[in-house]
Amino acid sequence: MKFKNKKKVIHLIYGLAIGGAETALLRLIPLLKENEIDSEVWYFTNDETQLQNFLDKKIKMRRFRSTLVIPLFLFFKRNEVDWVISWMYRPSFICVLSKFINPKLKIALNIRRSMTDLKKMRFRARLSFIYAKILSRFFDALIFNSKSGLKSHEIIGFKNANTVLIPNSFENFNEQEKIEIKKRGVENLKKLGIAKGTPVFVYAGRNHPHKNILMLFESIKLFFEKGLDAHFVVMGLGLGKEFSLDSYNLGEKISRVHLLGRIFDPKPWFSVAHGFLLTSETEGFSNALGEAMSFGAVPIVTDVGDNGWLVNDQVGYLVESNDSDHFANALGQCVKLSVAEHENKSKNAAEVIAREFTYEKLVQSYLSVMQK
Repeated sequence: MKFKNKKKVIHLIYGLAIGGAETALLRLIPLLKENEIDSEVWYFTNDETQLQNFLDKKIKMRRFRSTLVIPLFLFFKRNEVDWVISWMYRPSFICVLSKFINPKLKIALNIRRSMTDLKKMRFRARLSFIYAKILSRFFDALIFNSKSGLKSHEIIGFKNANTVLIPNSFENFNEQEKIEIKKRGVENLKKLGIAKGTPVFVYAGRNHPHKNILMLFESIKLFFEKGLDAHFVVMGLGLGKEFSLDSYNLGEKISRVHLLGRIFDPKPWFSVAHGFLLTSETEGFSNALGEAMSFGAVPIVTDVGDNGWLVNDQVGYLVESNDSDHFANALGQCVKLSVAEHENKSKNAAEVIAREFTYEKLVQSYLSVMQK
């Protein structure tokens, strides 16, 4: 589906951190460009962690120190801009105000999380959620990337006649590209001194209460106490040298846990992973889980959010949230798989992503929203 006349979309996002929304935006914009849709990203904070990644893809970027000038800016560009998409709650007020000034403007709210207890949200996040809920009916479309997110927001009161589900998508690398990525992964393991053939489990997330890091390390400790062996590569914001493992009493096994901190390109690690770990208390549709599965990493994840959409007994292991014992047991089961059994789960995991969550489906879904 291509439009006869080129369209222009402004994507409003709070910052450029390493997160699900930013990662999805990086994937989406080049695909839209291939379909005659130009994009610009407008952001508001000084978190420019991924700015260079956007610039490398030749994406037009603009930082605003004051969000209040955006509606006026859009009014003067009213003949140039067709759609404005708010990525998450905070820019939603700006979208609706811009549409009030320019009724011809189309606006969408892109929500990329499942709802959690409001009391657990920080004050600013709670405030932006409340006004996004009130304003949700004024958008031309509500876009959710997870079934759990869509359902939980509708229950709480987000209302819009044009509500759509557009899940994350993942690049389908050709065989040569996969070989090159895996070579980098093997080199990474060598640098850590991990012997060839030793099972490696990879965790990719951040040190945040919703990610339940306590459960992760409790499960690792229980795994070692069963007399089993593997290496655990842990990556994410707040999980580098500044993170202390002292309270987990891992003893000499502490050398088997590698804290890497923030990693900009986890694909090489996923390509050599025996399994991928996620211990979250809440999730939407996990980018890290989908990308790890696309490389054949066997998932061991908590049964929250949309994890159960991707993971079943044929591809990996679903564990109840906050159940370290069962999570450790799943680790043990995975490490004891025969080569053939592991290869079968690995193949099934990759096939789920290649079949259901493609770039083609992603872009066609967005084009359909804009066509309406």
